[in-house]
Amino acid sequence: AGCCCGKCGGGGYKAHSAKTHSLDKPKIHGLQLWEEIEPRSNYTYTQITNPNFLFARCCAERELPRACAAKCSHHTYTQASLHAMYLHLDGCPVSLAPEIQFCAAQGQDHRSCCTRRGVGNTVAGDKCIRLCDQRPDQYIQLDLSFAPCQEKFEDMKQCFYEGVRMSAKQLFYPGPSPKR
Repeated sequence: AGCCCGKCGGGGYKAHSAKTHSLDKPKIHGLQLWEEIEPRSNYTYTQITNPNFLFARCCAERELPRACAAKCSHHTYTQASLHAMYLHLDGCPVSLAPEIQFCAAQGQDHRSCCTRRGVGNTVAGDKCIRLCDQRPDQYIQLDLSFAPCQEKFEDMKQCFYEGVRMSAKQLFYPGPSPKR
């Protein structure tokens, strides 16, 4: 449980042709714009450096249900919406919360920011910091022991937003910011 469509942050290998069966590097579902240059040419600098745009793209690539995709923005993925998921008052099942969290963080490790912002200062302690590491090999099955982390949710989300924005700017346009 907790994974959508078998994608769960992990990647799959793709054979190049039936004759060679050579393996390509793993593809992480939801992170196509980070991994492949060609799709980037279809978007503006403003789009590909916008954490909300990248968040929504990730959820679309991971084929999250519509009720979950509605949370794929830093404006709509809130402590209240997550709480409603936990109480089964939302159309998005709580089992897909890790998928949304992965997309919010763009599969990156934000532990240093979360530590600076005091995300571990709850009764759950370091468990909350673990939620800030959303690299594909760090999948965490959520349970009630993570409930105290909700009080630091906005700090965690701010780390994701700032970290993704900075990483995107460095990757997609490593020079000074372009004139708009």
